[in-house]
Amino acid sequence: LNLPMPLGYFGDRKRAHRAGEALRHIWEEIGDVCLRRRQLPSKRFHLYSHSMGSWVLYNFAKSINVPRPPLKIKPNQTQHCPRFSCIFLVAANAPTELFQKDSPSMKQAGGNITSIADKVVVVYSRKDNVLSFVDRVPFLMGNQDLGFRGPGDKASLPRNVIAVDTAQITGEMHHFHTPNLNSKFVAYVKSCFSIKPEEMKARNHQQNKQQQAEVSASSSVSGGNRSVGGDCSIPGSPESEETEA
Repeated sequence: LNLPMPLGYFGDRKRAHRAGEALRHIWEEIGDVCLRRRQLPSKRFHLYSHSMGSWVLYNFAKSINVPRPPLKIKPNQTQHCPRFSCIFLVAANAPTELFQKDSPSMKQAGGNITSIADKVVVVYSRKDNVLSFVDRVPFLMGNQDLGFRGPGDKASLPRNVIAVDTAQITGEMHHFHTPNLNSKFVAYVKSCFSIKPEEMKARNHQQNKQQQAEVSASSSVSGGNRSVGGDCSIPGSPESEETEA
């Protein structure tokens, strides 16, 4: 039964909870195979969660046991398996304090997410018209608007968590809840696979400064009419306009 917000929201949450349990079983089976074979998977794993999919990820992370038995991959090196290279939370319907130190959500799930991933990328936007509704009714929805408000104080985030405003990647667009329709965003996601967390944070900081400078310059030229977004292109990525389905 496909019900409108907010009625359909609660049914989706229940299904997402069950999906999180199913994801845990898959993750544990992969880990068991790795331990039996005494070898890591030949491919890298990435996990992309969007909107309610981030509630799947949250419930998955709450239910897993970390650390699992380590797998010795070199004489002096071990790794817990399976491990994700990148975990993305895009327009996430998840607790705002998920990655804030000492918060209940960090202790329940956020810590596990950061423990099983090399990089965790949180993409959020205050222009997300879907999550803005969730943000306006916390008494009904709870504080489940990480993808709207962002993860809070960036200085206190774990080392491998990167937070970036959607507009910093895409510039201005019509639907900030579905950035996957934007070619610049797709290029950004692909670029995350091979870059270190420290380099990502430095790049985001540089892009943010560039965006602020462009907004300031535009404000001066137009006599106070501020432009929003700015073109924060990714080095090496194709320049193209927003693509809508």
